[in-house]
Amino acid sequence: MLIGMNLMFYLKGRQAQPAPPTSNLLRIEETMTAPAPPDPPTDDAARLRERLSRLTEIWSNKRTESPETITGYAETAMKSGDMLSARVILGGLSSRSEKTSAPPKAQEMLGQCLLALVRYDSALQVYESLLRQNPAYTPATIGVSRAYRGMEKNAEAVKALNAATASLSPGDVQGGLALAAELQKSLQNTQALALLETLYQKESQNSAVALTYAFALYNQQRFDDAEKIVAVWLKQTPEDSRVNLYYGIMLANPLYKQRDPALAEHYLLKALQLKPGDVNVMERLGSMMMERERYHAAIYVYSNLLTAVPDSSGARLQLANAYSRSGDVENAQKQKEIARRLVERDSKEERLNIAISHSPTDYHPHFALARHYLQRGQLSGAYFQLQIAFVHSRSSAEVKTELKKLFEKIGLPLPPTYQVTLL
Repeated sequence: MLIGMNLMFYLKGRQAQPAPPTSNLLRIEETMTAPAPPDPPTDDAARLRERLSRLTEIWSNKRTESPETITGYAETAMKSGDMLSARVILGGLSSRSEKTSAPPKAQEMLGQCLLALVRYDSALQVYESLLRQNPAYTPATIGVSRAYRGMEKNAEAVKALNAATASLSPGDVQGGLALAAELQKSLQNTQALALLETLYQKESQNSAVALTYAFALYNQQRFDDAEKIVAVWLKQTPEDSRVNLYYGIMLANPLYKQRDPALAEHYLLKALQLKPGDVNVMERLGSMMMERERYHAAIYVYSNLLTAVPDSSGARLQLANAYSRSGDVENAQKQKEIARRLVERDSKEERLNIAISHSPTDYHPHFALARHYLQRGQLSGAYFQLQIAFVHSRSSAEVKTELKKLFEKIGLPLPPTYQVTLL
């Protein structure tokens, strides 16, 4: 599964300090023979069928079971990518609860489905109702902020997050981390850093808090402050993949005055050794190998990376470049041609996503993106966009036709969800 399935590197001794001597460094051997990267998949029909086949009983179930069982059905549907079925299931549960509200988990899941289906107004109502029941429920506040952001009411979105930050319970570590992540997504990095600093002052022995705070410091180019925290955790938990990854990232940064590419390679490889298959680590390793003009090592890294993500246009381009710089013209040309097709695919996807961002509730750009995915064999992406198009087109005939074709392709019956009109 990674460089971890096949990657062969050597370790002379074991490191006990954050900066082991050169003789102890993990290193990719320049003489390694890279596996031939697989071609991009023609489609993901089998994978989508496998996921959705888990729902055939749920689709036909009358759902007279307990709220807990129904919530479980909805959770299975969401994990399988069928947000619309989950929304219908959870909506039915809410309508059955006449005297009492649906369980908070079910309401939160319903909000998530509505956000995914670009029903921001309805999602806002669900999350605001949940907050009235539990004003300190952080996931509901985050849902409110996301709904406002989807409606392009950014000031209200930030206001909701800031209010939640001010009223955060002292012991709510997970809520604080979630709020900080949401603030960063909203580009409120100063507020996020301040929140993380407060959390760190109270929970410095919590590795999630410490490392998240350290990485926020790193992103603000406060490298020395970040390094102090990560170095402490590296000594305490040398077998933690995240700690090795963060230390490697820091040591590879050209702006860091203590930059050490050899040590960076060591810690990134250790992170990969501890967490085989980590795409993020392999991407950073490959980039560093290219920068250091270690093209054979880069070929090895990118070939293994493409085993994990064979349709990555960025990795294909980098592999083609590494082959070219190493003098392997034939393989360079082959990978360059594959990369060209992938870049063309991704560029059109980007243009369609821009159109969606301008009119998120107009079904036409969603439908166009779905057709693009269908043409390229990306059936999972197509199904997601078709669900949105179905809702916002009021179940138009052309959308239902494409849905029927998709289900015929994967060999499953069209769910009863698409036999009704959703207004």
